[in-house]
Amino acid sequence: MQAFDLTESVKIVGEPLYSTKYAIAVKKGDNELLALLNSGLESIKNNGTYDKIYKKWFGETILDINQKWIDILSMLSVALLISVIFIYIVNYWNKRLKEEVEVRTREIIELNNIAMYSDKMQALGKLSSGIAHELRNPLTSINAFIDLIPLKIDDENFRKELMKIVPNEIKRLNDLVGSLLDYSKPKNPKPENIILSEVLSDVLTLLKQKFKEKKIKVITRNTDIYLYADKSQIKQILINILLNSIDAIDKDGQIEIEGNIINTKASIRIKDNGSGVPQEMLSKLFDPFYTSKKTGYGIGLSMTDRLIKENKGEIKLDSEAGEGTIVTIYMPTGLPERKEK
Repeated sequence: MQAFDLTESVKIVGEPLYSTKYAIAVKKGDNELLALLNSGLESIKNNGTYDKIYKKWFGETILDINQKWIDILSMLSVALLISVIFIYIVNYWNKRLKEEVEVRTREIIELNNIAMYSDKMQALGKLSSGIAHELRNPLTSINAFIDLIPLKIDDENFRKELMKIVPNEIKRLNDLVGSLLDYSKPKNPKPENIILSEVLSDVLTLLKQKFKEKKIKVITRNTDIYLYADKSQIKQILINILLNSIDAIDKDGQIEIEGNIINTKASIRIKDNGSGVPQEMLSKLFDPFYTSKKTGYGIGLSMTDRLIKENKGEIKLDSEAGEGTIVTIYMPTGLPERKEK
């Protein structure tokens, strides 16, 4: 059947009849002959001669066609089952991973909010001494006039001076409190036309005491430029950057603030001669939770970067250790006649 290729025409039924196992045997105890035969068998099995002899005398095993397909289907069923189990496991782990990512994301958002609040409170703490000092000056002036009222109420010049100075001092107090509230409660950006010098004046007033404590000289140039941005957020941005410059300066330092118009962008360049930042740290400074300071959570610059982007601007930072830092902010240009949107 094999010689004439008729095995495909054969249908195998029932079980084999008179099945017999063949073996080569030697007389018990004849170990030398046994070893010789085993050596010979191993040799002809290794070079393929054994298979040739077997096929010549006994032929090849004839497989049942139906059994072949049954075996194939069995293997496919096993493979399919394994695939289904694998897909189930992958989907299960994907679902678990998604749930875990959602949990971790919520935790990160919560930590980010807590850290952002803590960083802001730390910045407000730095401002507190300067704010207290600035509030004390107008209050002292108002108190002095109140003490003199019983003695000089009939003095016309005194009354004129009182009506002139006291409202101005009250307005000054109100402006200070307003600036502080703008910083502590950021809102969604509401862009408007603003003049840099006006916003900068409020910021420098808030930080006046901090500059005085470290004897830092502040130089401003060309700040009468128009920006189109949220006024309170620009204040917050400037305060965050200037606080970093103050921290970087030990004493008797200098901070330069310069405005400029480049095409359709207004630029604010803030340069200090502080300790600077190593080059390998520059690319990480805007990452949340990254900080080179001993205190703080590393949210200040990250929050500043976010506020700038929300106002359709960008920030660039150049620094070298021991050489100071230059921060350049680019914002949309505002025009006096620009219509509010």
